[in-house]
Amino acid sequence: MLNIPHKKKILVLIILSGISYLIIGLSGLTSEKWGFYNAILGTLVMGVCQALGEAVMLGFLKAFPSNFVGMFSSGTGMAGFFGAVYVLGMTSFEINPVYVKL
Repeated sequence: MLNIPHKKKILVLIILSGISYLIIGLSGLTSEKWGFYNAILGTLVMGVCQALGEAVMLGFLKAFPSNFVGMFSSGTGMAGFFGAVYVLGMTSFEINPVYVKL
């Protein structure tokens, strides 16, 4: 991956992220057992995309001043917390879980 331009890496990660969202979203439309396994597969693909995306973006940002990287990463630690609160809040109002993912 050393000689591949960052734009191509980012494009591949965007496509893989979109595919994983599609897999996870479609897995909720069935009550069959394979829907659960599809959701797990989509989650694994998304996790890999997030890990690779962070490494690619940090490599991309090395050309910028160091204080820019600090601003880029600020607030990301709370995203998981607010995401969990959002899902819990939406499901407490008995909203269909398929719509919560939207």
